[in-house]
Amino acid sequence: MNTAGGPRLFVSGDRVIGAVGDLVRAADCEFALLRTVDAAIGSVSGSADSATPVVRQAAVDPDRLRRFGDTLVRIPSPETTGATPAARLAALTAAAEQTATALRAGAPAIHGAVFFDGRFACGVDLLVRDPDTGHYTLHAATPGGVVGTGGRAADSGRAAIACGASSDLPGTAPTTVPARLVGVRPGDGPTPLGRSPRSDAVGTATGTDPAAGFARAEGDHSDGSGAGQADSTGRSASVAETEATAGDPAGRVRAEGVRPGQRDPRAADRDEPADRDEPAGLGTAGDAATRNHGAVTGGGPDSAPRGGAPQSDPAGSHGVTADFRALRRELAAGRTPFERATAAVSAADPDPFRESLRARLAFAACAAALADLGAAVDPVAWLTTSAGVRRVRVEELAPVYRARRARVTAIVEEKLTELLPVQWGDPRFLACGRCASCRDAVRTARDLLLVAGIRPNQRARLREAGVLTIDRLAITDTPVAGLTPRTVTSLREQAELQLRRERCGAPAFALRDATALGALPAPSDGDLALIIDLDARGAITAVELADARTVVYRPVPIGPGAPADEAAILDELLDIIGEHRALDPDLRVYHYGSAVRTALLDWAGRVGTGADQLDELLATGALFDLAPIVRTALLVGEQSYDLTGLAALLPVAGDRSRLPNSATEAAGPVEGETLLGSVAAGSASAGTTAVRRTGTEPGVPGGANDAAGSRSHAGRPADEIAAGAVPTDSGVLGSPAPIWSDGRAGTVLALRDWLFDRAGEAGVEVPGSRFAVATADVPPSLRTSSLEAALAEFAAGATGDAARAAALMSAVLGYHRRERQPRWWAHIDRLGHPVGEWADAPGVLVADWGTVDTKWHRTPQLPTMRRYLTLTGRLGTGATLTPGTTVVTIYDGAAAAGMTQTLGRRATATAIVLGSSVDANFDDTVRLEELLPAGCPPYDDLPAAIAPGPPEGEAEIEAALEVTAQDLLMTLPSVPESAVFDLLLRRAPRLRADLALPQVHGDAAAALANAVGALDASYLAVHGPPGTGKTGTTGRAIERLVARHRWRIGVVAQSHAVIERIFDAVVEAGLLPELVAKKDVASVGPEWSAIDADRYPRFLDNAVNGCVIGGTTADFVDETLIAPGSLDLLVIADAGASSLADTVAVAVSARNLLLIGDPVPARARAAHPEPVQSSALEWLCAGATTLPPERGYFLDRTWRMHPALCEPVSASCYDGRLRSSETITLARDLAGIAPGVSTVLVEHRGSATESDAEAREVVRRVRALLGETWTSGGRTRRLHPHDVFVVAPYANQVARIRTLLARAKIEDVLVGTPDRFRGREAAVVVLSMTTSTPADAPFGMRTLLSRTMIHATLCRAMWKAIVIRSPLLTEYLPDTEDELAALTGFLRLG
Repeated sequence: MNTAGGPRLFVSGDRVIGAVGDLVRAADCEFALLRTVDAAIGSVSGSADSATPVVRQAAVDPDRLRRFGDTLVRIPSPETTGATPAARLAALTAAAEQTATALRAGAPAIHGAVFFDGRFACGVDLLVRDPDTGHYTLHAATPGGVVGTGGRAADSGRAAIACGASSDLPGTAPTTVPARLVGVRPGDGPTPLGRSPRSDAVGTATGTDPAAGFARAEGDHSDGSGAGQADSTGRSASVAETEATAGDPAGRVRAEGVRPGQRDPRAADRDEPADRDEPAGLGTAGDAATRNHGAVTGGGPDSAPRGGAPQSDPAGSHGVTADFRALRRELAAGRTPFERATAAVSAADPDPFRESLRARLAFAACAAALADLGAAVDPVAWLTTSAGVRRVRVEELAPVYRARRARVTAIVEEKLTELLPVQWGDPRFLACGRCASCRDAVRTARDLLLVAGIRPNQRARLREAGVLTIDRLAITDTPVAGLTPRTVTSLREQAELQLRRERCGAPAFALRDATALGALPAPSDGDLALIIDLDARGAITAVELADARTVVYRPVPIGPGAPADEAAILDELLDIIGEHRALDPDLRVYHYGSAVRTALLDWAGRVGTGADQLDELLATGALFDLAPIVRTALLVGEQSYDLTGLAALLPVAGDRSRLPNSATEAAGPVEGETLLGSVAAGSASAGTTAVRRTGTEPGVPGGANDAAGSRSHAGRPADEIAAGAVPTDSGVLGSPAPIWSDGRAGTVLALRDWLFDRAGEAGVEVPGSRFAVATADVPPSLRTSSLEAALAEFAAGATGDAARAAALMSAVLGYHRRERQPRWWAHIDRLGHPVGEWADAPGVLVADWGTVDTKWHRTPQLPTMRRYLTLTGRLGTGATLTPGTTVVTIYDGAAAAGMTQTLGRRATATAIVLGSSVDANFDDTVRLEELLPAGCPPYDDLPAAIAPGPPEGEAEIEAALEVTAQDLLMTLPSVPESAVFDLLLRRAPRLRADLALPQVHGDAAAALANAVGALDASYLAVHGPPGTGKTGTTGRAIERLVARHRWRIGVVAQSHAVIERIFDAVVEAGLLPELVAKKDVASVGPEWSAIDADRYPRFLDNAVNGCVIGGTTADFVDETLIAPGSLDLLVIADAGASSLADTVAVAVSARNLLLIGDPVPARARAAHPEPVQSSALEWLCAGATTLPPERGYFLDRTWRMHPALCEPVSASCYDGRLRSSETITLARDLAGIAPGVSTVLVEHRGSATESDAEAREVVRRVRALLGETWTSGGRTRRLHPHDVFVVAPYANQVARIRTLLARAKIEDVLVGTPDRFRGREAAVVVLSMTTSTPADAPFGMRTLLSRTMIHATLCRAMWKAIVIRSPLLTEYLPDTEDELAALTGFLRLG
């Protein structure tokens, strides 16, 4: 959030005056905003910031203004420095009246327009009237941009700090901040590693640009998709930026590197300023970028930016953007909230996305104000950023603006009715828990947030039990509803240790499992340590590799403004590690936190290089994570288990052998004190500062002005450092850096040495003796095949379709190999991390208790010994365990003799799920058949948990992909004319004799059959939203093709139910049942044939008159079942969800492809060099919300949804193209119930995956619906339970709703997650969103508001859809365009 320079609300009399920036600030932290109100009205100490304007404006190119001559109306700035609130109110009123007068007079152009309704102000930098239409076009700029230019301020000698739209309002003059930042180009926003910053060259205006001279931002539509189409999230492609890339004539990579045994020759020269052509006064946007970057990676505004003075927060009450989503992502990754130093975050300016979001909200506000004044508004506005000019749909964020303004108005009005200041913990208002206001309140209230490792839902349960403070938690010995005894004990022990640390004023720790230290490898003189910094979105911003003496490698510049080549930097990093390993094969590369490993895997996957070297590091165990050992072996009396918290335990500053690099490199107190010891205990004076590296010692790479990223916390009060206000960096997502600024990676080696010392004191052998070695101890290979490498090499040196096809095919070949890695490492992490810190993952159950139902036994039919168990606990979010599922049982503590166990990892066995249920306390109960590990005698121990096993290989899929890839390699530089490559290159379907696609007249099945029958080894796509009859249409088309052309047709899908519904439609259309067959039948009594797998080849050989055969992906890539090329057509029935890689794999079985489905966002576990994780239909849509007509058919009419229900869904997901068939849908009626979508708000807090309040509301709603009169298909009857679907995103909520419905004696209401309702429909659908706030969403709001959840659920309703949710669920602003599109679409539903 923009706390250092953003707008400030102010109070005049009994009115609070706000602006768009306050809407953004409230989304970040409502508590902080209300504290600002309290300060303004004098309820708390502090004073309002009258120097910060409520409205201000960006610079506008003078040449553009001169073009309007005397017709230009200039609105004077309503802001005067030091003005009283009454004077500011009067000035705002006057400026708004002048703007209204100019609009009524039809002014051709208005500079600095202001709109004010007495409570809320907004403005825009420039309004330009179209003389033909009379519509006004809005123009604005973000910081670093100048309206009317192609991007950054270039010749003005200064940069505009604010803008009317993004910084909320016009008014003040531009401000200059003299600064030259090393590695930051003035005006650039934070740029992730390898993503080049954009220059100011955006071109000149052409064509019919509504404001001549403003560049039109059109995307690249060379694929034929056309301009102005929308992407798969519903966002218009016209919103995409047109950017000009800044060149780097000196080369793409500038890095520091120290080879083994080599001293860095540039150590004395790093204080040279970066070569920049811009005037010094252009540092404003660069400063903002650095402050934002620093908040994540170790700097921050309160640290001294490189080359600049320390920055401060004028209000002193706001921190970094409240990233609820990042915190939840870390929980999902297996990290506790405090591993990113929750209390160790300082203020930061917003990043470019945040500024753009603010500007687009202002466009929506100004459009509403213009409409109120009767002025017509052009639907397209123009936004100038430091990257270039982009076109924005004015109404794009109107739902978000209305929701944000309503919320802020409500909480401010509610606050003004109260005499007391806003209280910490008030459930009515959201608090981020990390900004300055929240941190102060947390410390004052002794809140549970002070406890390291506590999760939001755990805090909520403790508060409900009356445990509100860390002090109370330390003495709590009573059960807490909703928390297991193990969890309560663990949190209590952590609180006790932290209080002991407070009392004694010295670092405190306790060994809870000393044997875990035995997993440490033997030390080596050549050991390295690696730190990777990531921003809030997971992009790499900094890399540092160090040995015990010096920084070995640190790319320069990297992060904001760095035109770095990701692939080159990764290659250089891995090469340097390889050279060190060549000299010392036994060395380890230590890191802290699994996110470093994940970042490397994603990095290699994204850029398509380094896989072989990384594979060797992982397979040999050379890349070693210290975090599992620390978390298993230790309890630490700090608020964080990241490197900053652990730094208090590290050696004294005088012990050079155990410091990160040397005593002068590691910032710390004077010799004889523990690092951070005095300041962490709060005993140092407020003037205590951190020591910086001087660079005067031999071998120290860099100095006080080190261009590689030296930062200082000079001038920071010790109490702020002790309170966690100093950013830190642990090498995990969003973590900031330790207090020493240089050689941060050396801190990891210092931690390793300290752990060795603790092992020696505890008498633990390092490395410890190994138990039996696990068979799955080596991770799946990352190595690229020779075929993949050959295609990638060709793509790198070629252009055109051949290069594109080779690049995509190369990425497809490695898709499954990359996707296996995260699943395998998630399994390994569960074996090494404490059970209480496991990621919340589907299929994982941590057992609270268990029983042995039948002891170990053997039967003649089953020679392997087995036993039957019942375990009770809570299943992870997102899945249930179905009978027959194979899982691993995981044991805590020492393994029984003979059990499979690797040093540092838990023992495991294999089990089969027999059944699962939910007991009266809403706990999950699972019955298992556990198999005795080979060579292991029977034992009595019970498993601590069950979880999915490691992923299995997909050898047959990969073999099928190699067949297609080999075909391409043999024909290059030509590309084969086949269905696969038509799809990959997005070529229009090829029909024989160059026929055009038939038009649909009446029955779509006839046109579809004619088009498919004319395919010439190509594909055809059908985009069918739910309820449009795509199953029936597909069935009739298949029947025609078999009957008329005698085609052999395959039907493939991920689900047997999907295939069998199409089979039913084919038989219903008239095809003989004996010509339709599949194995693994899920239906009861199918009308078509059920055959065994070994009959597939014979079935196809005998089908001289054609046939239809079905199966999953594994079936169609199995040559023993279906020979390659043996089918005339393959129908991919779920092409909207099946990845592009899987589509290419199954395509080997057929000449032609028919792709049917409704695109949903891709769900990839790993990063890929090309978007091969996208579904085939999403790929063909190429960013549009619906399928382009040249690539197939869009089924635009639904026979299911009433028009009142269809309209919001169509507008949100299908660009308004989906219509209701009114002759059918209007004939239905539910007496007394209005059709459409309605939202029911239910107050609750602290709910993540289950909400009792929402479950009870569901029961009330269902009870009220049952018995109402329902008319459908000409029949009138009472609404039955089976006419109502209840949907919830989480299995826990499904179980709770089912139980409460059963207690209410309401039977036969179908309750489930969205997947259960595919292909079904009901009169009414009730959706329980479950989660209380964005911070509680287990997998982030994007997943919760995704099309898979929302639109797929609502489309099941024929008459009414009821959404039950918390009123706080949508009170946030997203971090990405995809999340923003999801939120906007959800709010549009009403």
